[in-house]
Amino acid sequence: MATFITERATDIVLVLFLFSPLVICYWSSTWAILDIYLFPSNQTTSGSVSITVSIIIMGMAFVMQSRLNDCMRPDQPVKNVIVTRIYSYVTAFAIVNNWRGIWMLLDRYTGVTMIGTCWNLIGGVMGLVLMRAYRNTLAPPGAWSLDVNTGTPFTVVTLFRSERGSILHVVDVVFSVMVVSSLVLLTWRGKWQLLQLSLTLALNNDLWQVAVTAGAGNALLLLLCITEFPARKLSAYLNRERPILQVVFEDVLVFITCYMSVMYWQGMWDLLRLLLKGSDSNLTQWLIHILGFGGLMVLRLSRTLQFSGFFIDGEFPEGLVLTPAYVSTLLMTSSHNLKNSTDTCHEKSNMASVTTVGAEVTPPDNMDSLVEVLESTHM
Repeated sequence: MATFITERATDIVLVLFLFSPLVICYWSSTWAILDIYLFPSNQTTSGSVSITVSIIIMGMAFVMQSRLNDCMRPDQPVKNVIVTRIYSYVTAFAIVNNWRGIWMLLDRYTGVTMIGTCWNLIGGVMGLVLMRAYRNTLAPPGAWSLDVNTGTPFTVVTLFRSERGSILHVVDVVFSVMVVSSLVLLTWRGKWQLLQLSLTLALNNDLWQVAVTAGAGNALLLLLCITEFPARKLSAYLNRERPILQVVFEDVLVFITCYMSVMYWQGMWDLLRLLLKGSDSNLTQWLIHILGFGGLMVLRLSRTLQFSGFFIDGEFPEGLVLTPAYVSTLLMTSSHNLKNSTDTCHEKSNMASVTTVGAEVTPPDNMDSLVEVLESTHM
């Protein structure tokens, strides 16, 4: 018991003070680099190009996933690592472009107002809840993916799990990329700007705003980490007894977790901006960019940045997994054996089981591929 508590405490410290800052370093620096080089004098053109680039890359990720998976060879581990890390970098770059482009165009044509912010939040939350896709708003420190050896590292899961090769799959891909991603962004934008506008009214000092958001975000996420396992047990119980209530409970939990993550991100993002004030933005941003992705790659967490698909509310019968079991899996288990470890993700049964509430969504034919994705995903 003492060993478990020690490992869990170490996990929490690593998540809050090492892993998550590296993710924010990558996002912040990539966003800033695009601001510097991609049509800096024309906000509309810059945002439009970012969206176009992201759609092309994410579309190719869906189309080419089977061919890329076929290229993986168990006897070529070095090649596999190189290819998967390049894939993680490219898809992560696409996600940042997508968010930046849409965010910039919304700023340009709708402005930043309290009323508009509330409508963004309401529209995003209601749309995702109605589609049972609200869990896709999770992000570090609330969700992680580990760089483990799976047979299908390039598999991208669509929301409705349609069969590949059919016209419905094409519609599913387009809908997932265009609609679900946009609703996730609207949810984050609404929470981010609501917090930003509220703090601006209450505090005029930038340093105090950073202290409040970063401090509160860390404190609340720490509380979430401590209460995660009881929450998972309750979620598992509701799955057996009241499946609909499991979805409601997890949506509430995800909403709280997402808002905590927004507070954490905004605080750390603004802190990074204040620390870099007055420095050579070009060189500094590139160094932070390399540090962010390189650090996550060395720590075997670079898949957290990549585009892995969409998941369904209430999908796991053993409850929702949030923060990663890092010390007890990655540091204590070799990369080759991690995928088969019985302790991966605290309980492998949680990741290897896929169920739906009311059978509204049919699991895909290629269930083995989906299971491998879920085995490596802490979400």
